[in-house]
Amino acid sequence: MYPLVETIKIDNGIPQNLRYHKFRFEESYYLYYHHLPEMQFPMEIDIPSEYQTGIVKLRLLYNKNNFSFEYSFYKKKIINTLKPVFDDNIDYPVKYTDRSAIDKLIKLKEDRDDILIIKNGFVTDSSFTNIVFFDGNKWYTPSSPLLQGTARERLIDKEKITAAPIKYDDLVYFRKFKLINAMIDFDDAPEIDIKNIY
Repeated sequence: MYPLVETIKIDNGIPQNLRYHKFRFEESYYLYYHHLPEMQFPMEIDIPSEYQTGIVKLRLLYNKNNFSFEYSFYKKKIINTLKPVFDDNIDYPVKYTDRSAIDKLIKLKEDRDDILIIKNGFVTDSSFTNIVFFDGNKWYTPSSPLLQGTARERLIDKEKITAAPIKYDDLVYFRKFKLINAMIDFDDAPEIDIKNIY
């Protein structure tokens, strides 16, 4: 049983942004097990030969004492519309392998491609990404995400996006949005009209 996971992008045999994954692994391990990790995050990964080319998704599963490596070729999801769903009790502070709480909300998406989760009136995330909003001048990301994604943290550090409290009612002040995660680079993510959140 592996309760926690890191999803790592491998680009032509090269793991991306391991420093950010290592930091989140250490934080998540501590939150879940209430003590410092008993094992080292693998900063050097021996990738199987069949996954050395193309864009590969590595699911690095872990428990208290062990890692498990699951590789697959990345298949991009096409997301153009989001359904706002409201849940004031949802909690996803670490990247759990058990996504049942999120899966329950996905069932509410109706004819949209995915959901936008609203908690206590504030925008958080989609079902599998962080979100960033463009107001015509700057890109902003909610300061209260369900999960602090590694791509989000890196973009904040690079000052490409700014974290700010964003209420559901504030969405009218934005023009566009992008969905980002470890597998979806900011520059590659399509800009989607804010009206596609409905």
